[in-house]
Amino acid sequence: MVITSIITPVWNRADLTGAFLCHLWKLYEHRAEVEFVVVDNGSRDGTPAFLSAQRRHMHGRLVVVRNEENRGFGPANNQGARAAKGGIFIFLSNDVTPTGDFVTPICQALDREAGALAGAQILDWDTGWNRFNGDVIPYLAGWCLACSRATWLHLGGFDERYTPCDYEDIDLSQAARRKGHPLVALDLPLRHAFGQSAARLPGGREKHTVRNRDRFVAKWGLYAQ
Repeated sequence: MVITSIITPVWNRADLTGAFLCHLWKLYEHRAEVEFVVVDNGSRDGTPAFLSAQRRHMHGRLVVVRNEENRGFGPANNQGARAAKGGIFIFLSNDVTPTGDFVTPICQALDREAGALAGAQILDWDTGWNRFNGDVIPYLAGWCLACSRATWLHLGGFDERYTPCDYEDIDLSQAARRKGHPLVALDLPLRHAFGQSAARLPGGREKHTVRNRDRFVAKWGLYAQ
């Protein structure tokens, strides 16, 4: 039996995380091969207490990793992957509402397409983030990404130079394409409330986006346009 690990970083928003885990548990309570890994990125609201109670409710199938400070999107997901038991990783944001079984089609797709990086949304048009050298670089949106453990290790996980956020999904997709792993977009029963889980960063988010775009350009030998 191959274990599938659903990995989710959270920061505050206990209400969002509570609703998210409730939906997951209703779907997968009776599927012992699905585990849930939550990385608490230094929450200061009711999240730690909620997760402690939820571990008991979910009979030990919820793994909680606790940070004393917010380490950012990439590092938290990497921590979750290290704590996970699964042969398949699904990185899923807590502002996603599942409306049906999404684990089965993801596992089937990864079985059909060995080495793929899969997700719920591929952005293959000019998003304002992904045009370089006059070309558009397609990428899978970071709110839902999935791959085998072997593929994850081959890609090296999320590059932590982009901490606290932005460009991690574009970078992982670019690494996959460069290393011969196909990008596969799937029609999954997931609704995404974009931006609900995003951290309110000191000084705003824009400066991090601009800085990380420069880092992406430097890493991959591109120039922005």
